[in-house]
Amino acid sequence: MKPRAEALAAKAVHQYRGRDIFAYLALRYYLEARAARGDRWTEDNAAQIVLSTPEGRYLNSYHFKALRRDGSPEHRQLFVPSPSEALVEALLICSAAESWRKERSGQLFSYDPTERAERGGYFRSYMPGLRERQRAIATACLARPTATVRYVDIKAFYPSITPAQADAAWAAFSERQAISRTLVNLGHKLIRNHLFKPRESLSSRAPCSAIS
Repeated sequence: MKPRAEALAAKAVHQYRGRDIFAYLALRYYLEARAARGDRWTEDNAAQIVLSTPEGRYLNSYHFKALRRDGSPEHRQLFVPSPSEALVEALLICSAAESWRKERSGQLFSYDPTERAERGGYFRSYMPGLRERQRAIATACLARPTATVRYVDIKAFYPSITPAQADAAWAAFSERQAISRTLVNLGHKLIRNHLFKPRESLSSRAPCSAIS
């Protein structure tokens, strides 16, 4: 019997199981190595692999999103990471979540990180957060019937974040929460990785209509 994957490896596998088949299969092959299933491997080896790689390497993948009015398919373009970076994602999110909960404002209703011991993806389901947001809106409306409630949809918010802003926000958060130097460097490295244009792949050369 193969040894059970520890928390970080399990999180990465569950995260990409429903997100991208190529990233999921790459992780499964990667985790065939017994040592790679342990949290210690992620914290030491995978972290150093990511830090020492000059630039990020991502697979350009298309995911079906919806049908347009004319019946043609619409796809969302995703750039999925290598297995080492996926494990580092799990490490960073779990580690940052422990600190983030100390200063949570109660004004964010989605992408609530899971506990490290939970053998699921990185974040809890979107729907409980959506219901919580609707309850908060209803409470605000009842408290001030003549006021206007404004909220920001995170989907529309993402494109407005520049790499420099993300880098500065991570630096400030890391300093406030005294996050370890290795994790600080990993966070900055992933932000820099996203600046590089991914290498052309077979899927990036295929038109969306060809892979519906």
